[in-house]
Amino acid sequence: MGLTGESLDRLCNPPKQVLELDDPCQKLAIRNFMALEHSSEDAYEKIRMGIQACFPGSELPSFYQVKRLLCDFTGVTSIISHMCINLCVAFVGPHADFDTCPECGEPCFDQLQQIRGNKHPRAVFHTIPIGPQLQALWRHPESAEKMHYHWNKTQQILDALLVNDGLVNTYDDIFCGSTYLQGALDGTITPDDTLLMISIDGAQLYESKESDCWIYIWIILELSLDHLYKKKHHLTCQGLWHPHYSLCLTHRNMPADF
Repeated sequence: MGLTGESLDRLCNPPKQVLELDDPCQKLAIRNFMALEHSSEDAYEKIRMGIQACFPGSELPSFYQVKRLLCDFTGVTSIISHMCINLCVAFVGPHADFDTCPECGEPCFDQLQQIRGNKHPRAVFHTIPIGPQLQALWRHPESAEKMHYHWNKTQQILDALLVNDGLVNTYDDIFCGSTYLQGALDGTITPDDTLLMISIDGAQLYESKESDCWIYIWIILELSLDHLYKKKHHLTCQGLWHPHYSLCLTHRNMPADF
């Protein structure tokens, strides 16, 4: 899946303690970073320099440093993969060992750097795995409390079936479906499972081009209906797809409560 070292160990052994952030400069930097989600790196740096000029001695993390802080605190990180400069293929899976694109012949690595003995990819894409994002939501008491809806709702439905001769009075949730209920009854789905729904759609951007743009949304079914479809709780992604080669995906949202 691409995770290695500390990131893989953290996925297999998630931290149990509540995240505590005591440094006021780090808190301010993270708040600014999140508030400037749709702004440029330059905007963040100018605000950082303005704050430090107004409050001499305050050491706010740089743009790069605050990104690293968020990664270290939440465990949410990206997997960086090489891709063709023309977006033909991603050099993953069957193409992982390719040095040139099988579609257009463009080299994967910068030729000048390769002559100097360094391998620098000409283009990369980032994929943020879903596992660490879900773990981060269980890390804070407020968001963890919201993540108990699916099993509480399941118990309500099962109790109703006992008194209604096996019938559901109102089909108002995905958990009322017979396929899901059968999975819950036979143990295929357990209280410790985290359930997700994926919504995906694509569009042809160019009439004469084979690549499509795809958008998909992870919907976290652990959340109650009053939180489920709110934008801040969606983990969204977009990518480019070529019919003969690879899918390139990049998530856009961090976990909502961080």
